[in-house]
Amino acid sequence: VLYGTIQQEDVRDGFRMPVPIHLQFRDYPPQVHRIWVDAKEVEVKIPLPAEPTKIEFNYHHAVLARVK
Repeated sequence: VLYGTIQQEDVRDGFRMPVPIHLQFRDYPPQVHRIWVDAKEVEVKIPLPAEPTKIEFNYHHAVLARVK
């Protein structure tokens, strides 16, 4: 399971935005999950088929954001 937290700042109340997370695996096809961020802090919990070899948040820079 992939656990994490997405935080947003300096947006108006009610702002919603899907943040894509791209996962690559050694023996499984890649996956893209879109996490809807609709609060100052959103917990992420994504079931995985195996340990990912690469995790890319904000895949293809879909959202104007700073990834830490």
